[in-house]
Amino acid sequence: MLDMPEVYVHYNLPAIIKGKIHLIEARIYLREFVVVKNENGILNLDSLKVVQAQKEGRGPAEGKAAKAPEIQIDNLNLKIGKVIYKDYSSGGQPSVKEFNVNINESYKDINNPYALVSLIVVKAMMNTTIAGLTNFDLQGLSGTVSDTLAGAQKAATAAVTKTQEAARQGVQTATETVKKTGEAVKQTTNALRDILKNPFGSSGQ
Repeated sequence: MLDMPEVYVHYNLPAIIKGKIHLIEARIYLREFVVVKNENGILNLDSLKVVQAQKEGRGPAEGKAAKAPEIQIDNLNLKIGKVIYKDYSSGGQPSVKEFNVNINESYKDINNPYALVSLIVVKAMMNTTIAGLTNFDLQGLSGTVSDTLAGAQKAATAAVTKTQEAARQGVQTATETVKKTGEAVKQTTNALRDILKNPFGSSGQ
């Protein structure tokens, strides 16, 4: 589902030691986001917990789904280059459609891993025709990230205002130096892998 050449995190080490994933900054770059319909007409998206919960009319942390890890992302930069749709439902070679979406957006204050996954799916698909081709309820899924999207708009406005003010005052922003600690990086990477891993499981394609 994901061709992801970059995941960068600047973490809060004391918080991670206490068991909470607190990322001061995160960057996720998806070169490709791939949606697949198999020969039985089932989408790989249907294996995502947030999609299953939406179809069943419950929250993703309810029922059989595992408890969501405690996470706080102060600043997220999400880049998505291309979205690819592969349809195997007619048998033989798949029908393939490609969409160059070229998304590069920033979001603030994400504290729900399921909202993070929903955000990635919604932003990847919203400028394509895949939802219509597959009868995927993209509008319903977008409702789970409405607060995140609203916060992103506020963040974008604040960023423009701050940039304009800095330009007027001739202020140059210094780049913050990030310290890396091996064990914390390992814990954070494992947690993000669990959240963003291929949703098919052992029986997927």
